[in-house]
Amino acid sequence: MGGIRKYVHILATFSTILVLFVNTVVTMGVPTTAIKTAGEQACGCRSRTWHGRCYSSSECKRQCLYKENAISGRCLHLWSRHCYCYFRPCPNS
Repeated sequence: MGGIRKYVHILATFSTILVLFVNTVVTMGVPTTAIKTAGEQACGCRSRTWHGRCYSSSECKRQCLYKENAISGRCLHLWSRHCYCYFRPCPNS
């Protein structure tokens, strides 16, 4: 009887971890390329001046503001960690 409880506990723990992981990937792994600020829409695109992985949204934002004349910036993606800059009006890519 103790063996069954052990496997049920392991299965419940694994299921919980799997649900949390999938939720994290779904909510953080999808890039948001448009944000609304002050009633107007701003469009985002990957930074042209950021090199390497982005771990600090404040550094990304600072670089977007001062080097790319954007209105904001932040790190996106769970695995690849790119710096995205936001512009208003949306640039004609």
